[in-house]
Amino acid sequence: MVDVSKWPLFTLLSAQELASIRQACIFGTSANEAIYITHDDEVS
Repeated sequence: MVDVSKWPLFTLLSAQELASIRQACIFGTSANEAIYITHDDEVS
């Protein structure tokens, strides 16, 4: 699991969604936007 606890943005996701994150890219002027890939190769 990727440690995304640094970014408050991910507090909006459920524990199940957080556990499925394989890779994440955080961007935006306030680090308030993200795109991530799950273990099932879905992009969100």
